[in-house]
Amino acid sequence: MGEPILGHRNNGEPIYETKNGYVYTAACIVCCKCNALIRGMGGPQHGSFCVPCYEAKMKEKNSD
Repeated sequence: MGEPILGHRNNGEPIYETKNGYVYTAACIVCCKCNALIRGMGGPQHGSFCVPCYEAKMKEKNSD
């Protein structure tokens, strides 16, 4: 089983938890739709979506 997906970047790439041994910025990644905290480090990544908002976006896009 893979790592849990915390959210998605604006281009659809998944956002994963930070890895030990890497250096990250101290900026949070926040959902652009509902302002939910996606990850406490590694941001900013403007236009990112939390999992529920991304799934709703994809569902809406596929229904068109």
